[in-house]
Amino acid sequence: MEDGFLEMRSAVPASVVAECQNEIAEALLAEGVDVDEPATWRSVGRVIRPRTPAFETAGSQQILTHAYDALLRSGSWWKPRGVGGTIPIRFPSELDPRDAGWHVDGSYDGDGGYWINFVSKARALLCLFLFSDVGPNDAPTELKVGSHLDVPSMLEPFGEA
Repeated sequence: MEDGFLEMRSAVPASVVAECQNEIAEALLAEGVDVDEPATWRSVGRVIRPRTPAFETAGSQQILTHAYDALLRSGSWWKPRGVGGTIPIRFPSELDPRDAGWHVDGSYDGDGGYWINFVSKARALLCLFLFSDVGPNDAPTELKVGSHLDVPSMLEPFGEA
């Protein structure tokens, strides 16, 4: 509640993570990116809304649903299939992936883009699933401690707009 995030290591069984990693590798290979061949890498690849049994299992672990209930109030949220929207896959690169840097994730789709407002329509949590180990130099995703307290006060004066 103070920092704005909850870290849950090993929330998904290793065997399920391995299945997800294999499916990610297969999806990338279909796009010409071989995870074992650096010459084919680009700065970022994406797997859009994977809804296979492996990802559905990953996203529906009981420890996760208990955490969602504790944070949001039981019965106040709908259970998504899988792990959400897009899975970005980062590769070592000097090229700008065009989505790095500080930003606020959009809450809802409207007028040709993702928007945020004080109410944050249809979003209560942003869940980030890591399907591999990462270190300080591996990916641009960082969380700004306490931003969940900073951003609403900036948005409130603008109301629904």
